[in-house]
Amino acid sequence: MKSENQKHPQFAEVLANYAAGLRYEDIPEQVRERAKEVFLDTIGVALNGASSEWAGIARSARTVRAGSGESSVIGTRLKVSPTNAALLNGVAAHAFDFDDVHNESITHPAGVLVPAILAAAEDSGASGKSAIVALTAGFDVLTRVGMALEPLNHRKRGFHPTGTCGPFGAAIASGLVLGLSEKQLVWSLGVAGSCASGLMEYWQDGAMTKRLQAGLGACHGVLAASLSEAGFTGPASVFEGQSGVLGAYTDGAKPERLTANLGTIFEIENTQIKLFACRSGLHTALAIILQMIREHGFGPQEIEEITVGHMRQERMSEKAFRPNTTLDGQLSLPYSIAVACFDKAAGPSQYTPEKLHNPEILDLVQRVKPVFKQEFFDFYKRDEKALPSSVEVVLKDGRRFYERQDFPPDGPNNRRTRQEIVDKFRGLADPVISPQRAAELATAVLSLENVADLRELSAYLQA
Repeated sequence: MKSENQKHPQFAEVLANYAAGLRYEDIPEQVRERAKEVFLDTIGVALNGASSEWAGIARSARTVRAGSGESSVIGTRLKVSPTNAALLNGVAAHAFDFDDVHNESITHPAGVLVPAILAAAEDSGASGKSAIVALTAGFDVLTRVGMALEPLNHRKRGFHPTGTCGPFGAAIASGLVLGLSEKQLVWSLGVAGSCASGLMEYWQDGAMTKRLQAGLGACHGVLAASLSEAGFTGPASVFEGQSGVLGAYTDGAKPERLTANLGTIFEIENTQIKLFACRSGLHTALAIILQMIREHGFGPQEIEEITVGHMRQERMSEKAFRPNTTLDGQLSLPYSIAVACFDKAAGPSQYTPEKLHNPEILDLVQRVKPVFKQEFFDFYKRDEKALPSSVEVVLKDGRRFYERQDFPPDGPNNRRTRQEIVDKFRGLADPVISPQRAAELATAVLSLENVADLRELSAYLQA
């Protein structure tokens, strides 16, 4: 029985204790396998994303290139400091919104965590097994912070959860790779609280800052861990304190979600490896329309109208029907459905300026009718892993097709096969590093537990 003077552990202490005590052997085999798939997917999207305009601009910034370092910038031959590598690789991973998504926290965890782990591992020479542990623990911290912030309310405040929650997970993940003590991990969470940032204002004009925030989350996590390793302290009350994250960043926080089922439910199993390069809320409808096209064989010229039932309560703006930027298109349900009807895909190449302004695609966009369904929103509130959608297609010859699905492709209740995940990786990596090197890299990552030093992967990451 606790004495009255015995202090109840603070949330940062509980999370650090969990992370510091997690061992490779403690992680169930299916979780370890999922971690390797997520790791591979993130490297693939970063290799592809390194070619994006915003990743190139970030690499050209003088403060990023200043100084020396031995950490790899994925998709290039550039070597920079660990914090700058985490920044640049995070931007590349989130460049086309093709990195994973954890729908209960509305975050993109791996796009933050894998760049942080790689940067720290190249500095420390950590093993593949330690990377699997770090990724698993980082997921559990990052996503639990997001869920505790009650993400819909957090976003209503204007915050981007990947940016605000990312530093906490990255501090734990990179801290484990660097060998921090439990006390230092507590400090790193406290320091990360001073780095937690990211606003949703990029929605207004399609600015590049959405891509930046995954990079900042990775960079700030590595910074927090390295500062704490050197003895820099952060407040253990960073979450529940009077001026802590839960009070400052949301209304209606759910602090119990920070530690609920910690060590028994591994949140990396609840992340979704994206098959489409757009907002996750569109994926269920995209899966439906593409399946309809495969089954019934109709083309875009045959379509009279498409009605899409969805769970978003806010009214869609004019940009949803006339997207001007890549980000506009990735956020647009009507555009994403229309371009998928033409290309039978919704990858990065479907969100180029040429596609966005194609008159045939835009004509079909005007015939896509989004309809808010209260029952879908209610379903989501009962099960936040769900993203319900329905699609009704009316063809010009009078035929009608209707389908409803409640979970997105590769969501926890609708998992894709490993081969599909590898196929996505190869499609992204082959053009960048050659098919042979991409195949060798996939083999290495999918047997990551056998990699003695993660620096062995560095040569594969160079274009």
